[in-house]
Amino acid sequence: MKSTKPKLAWKVALTDKFIQALKVRDGKARDQVQDIVVPKLYVRVTDRGAKSFAVAALLQGRSGKAGEAGKSTTHFITLGRYPTLSLSPRVRRRRQHSR
Repeated sequence: MKSTKPKLAWKVALTDKFIQALKVRDGKARDQVQDIVVPKLYVRVTDRGAKSFAVAALLQGRSGKAGEAGKSTTHFITLGRYPTLSLSPRVRRRRQHSR
């Protein structure tokens, strides 16, 4: 499990069409997009075009730095690469009913 500082992410309703066309913004090495229907679901994309799904988990505990005991940190847990892993039918149905 990798720990990273949360970065600003786009917030959109993820679709397969959107993910297929997704590219990093403004010459960044990596970017991420947050789903507005399932808020802890992200798609991450690299400058080489690799895309993967991740979920954000807020974990409490010791960060290892002095004075930061008990501080919450956001961890991104990678679920798998796109298109090997895609949006599930359940997520698609939830998205259709939320409109």
